[in-house]
Parts: sequence; structure tokens; C-alpha cells
Amino acid sequence: MKRNLIILISALLIVCVFVVYFVINYRNMQIDAQANNKEYITYKDKTIVGTTLVSLINKTVDNNEKNNIEKDEKNTYIENDKNSVKIYIYFLDLEKEDKYIETPYTMEQIYNNDTDNFIKLYGTSNFYCSNIDYHEKTGNVKSLTFEQQIY
Repeated sequence: MKRNLIILISALLIVCVFVVYFVINYRNMQIDAQANNKEYITYKDKTIVGTTLVSLINKTVDNNEKNNIEKDEKNTYIENDKNSVKIYIYFLDLEKEDKYIETPYTMEQIYNNDTDNFIKLYGTSNFYCSNIDYHEKTGNVKSLTFEQQIY
């Protein structure tokens, strides 16, 4: 009887230790996600200038490099389900008959093709952060979408 009681208590202790471990791990993951997201969430539904957008692109590239996010043959970051971040930029291009069409670009296209030129052309242009997506698994920011604004 004594032996069965010791086995039962030991099993309950082991289960409790695993539950506490997973709760602490989950909470730490949420705290990390909040810290990672803090710098990106400030841009949601806000308008920024092109120079700020270039700074954000540079910071995002640095974060992806620190997190060892892999690149494909086109030097574009490959999204993972954990901590990769992408930035999409939609430019308004004037088409015939004075209609604007949105032309999408990725942060890698701007970063790899001379950010100084981007600053010369769009440094004072306004870009509105219209969307932020999150990784389902970790809750970290997955992507941001900026749209050029014409006033």
C-alpha cells in the first residue's frame, strides 16, 4: 500500500512539473513575441515618410539576419512559421487616363537595389501601414504592408 501511494504521488509530481514547464514556456514565448512586435506595432494605421520606411527595412533585414532566416536564389528571405519578417510596399504608378495602379515591391527589392536611390526618389513621400500579419505559431509579426499615399 505504501509503495502504491509513493508511485501515485511521484506520478502526480511528474505531471505537475511538466504542466508548470509548459505554462512557463508558453508565457515566455508570449513575452518574447510582445517584445519583438513592439517595434513594428507602432506603425499600424500610421503614415510615415520614405526615409523612415528605409530605416524600418534596414532594421527588419538586420533582424532576419540575426534570426538566421534563409534566402532563396533571388536573395529574398524565405518565410518561416516562427520569426521571419517581410515588408511589402505598394507604389502608386500613374497609368493612362490619370488612373493610379498599385505596383507591389518587397523590402528585398528596395534593400538590394540601392536604398540611396529610393531615398532620393521617395524620401519625402508618405507611406501608410495598412496591414500587419502575425505568425500563427508564435504570435510574432510576420509581415507589414505599406501603401504609398498621394495627396
